[in-house]
Formats: sequence, structure tokens, C-alpha cells
Amino acid sequence: MTTRDPASFVQQPKGTEIDEYKAALKETLRPLSETERLAFVTEILTGQHREGFASPVTIAVARQELNVRTSFRDLLKLGISFADASNIHLWLEAFGSRLGVRRTLEVIHQCRSTYPVGVSKLWYWLGNFPKTEAEKKLVAEFARRYPRSSLKLPQ
Repeated sequence: MTTRDPASFVQQPKGTEIDEYKAALKETLRPLSETERLAFVTEILTGQHREGFASPVTIAVARQELNVRTSFRDLLKLGISFADASNIHLWLEAFGSRLGVRRTLEVIHQCRSTYPVGVSKLWYWLGNFPKTEAEKKLVAEFARRYPRSSLKLPQ
């Protein structure tokens, strides 16, 4: 078994490197427990955030390789905490789709006071998230009960 350091996955894969990056990351994650996978991916994504980006490839592999709902919840919270408008939709699409609309809205509600800037940036993408009429009604009700304007954003 090859043991790798999460720091070796922090670089942004480009072009032909993407397939190699995906394969190496999957190979590293598969023998790990869910808890270890989550910690490994969290460390990679945190390192990428420090470098100024979030790799859609890393997010996609995390979505594929993790299996437990709490892992998706924790990663969505991580993405909201980063509050990066350029990639917050990636986090919502990848992990929100694994959680479902109702649980995703619960996570967003939990993050309102802790990460109001991230929630504010996520708000823009929230309208595109639901697919069915029932899901759209849930999002509309959530937006009515907790309007974006009610967020306590830093001055």
C-alpha cells in the first residue's frame, strides 16, 4: 500500500495530469476508513484554499469516494466556511446533491450565524440547486423564512 501525504495533492492538476491525479488520490483513499478519508480530503482542500483555489477534481473525487452523509455535511460546511464566491457552487453541487435539498438547507441554516459571508455567497447559487417542484418549494420556503437580508454580515 502506498502511503501519501495530503500535501502532495495540494497542487492544481492541469491538462494530462488530471487523470493521474484522480487515480493517485482514489488509490490513496480507497484503503482508508471513512473518517481517515474525510480527514485526508479536508487537509487537501484546506491546503488548496490556502493556495487560493479549490480543485474541482479533488471535490469530485471526494464526492465519489466518501459514503457517509456526515462526511458530505462536513465538507459542505468547509466550503461555506471558505466563502469563496468563485467556487462555492462546486461545493453545493457536489455535496448538496449527496445530502439532498432538505439536509443541505439544514446545513446552510446551521452556518448562517457562524459563516454569514459564505452563506451569502452560496445564496446566489441556491436557486439553481433544486431539480423537482417539491425541492423548489422547500428552497422558496427556506428563502422566505430566512431571507438573505437577515444575515449579519461583517461591516
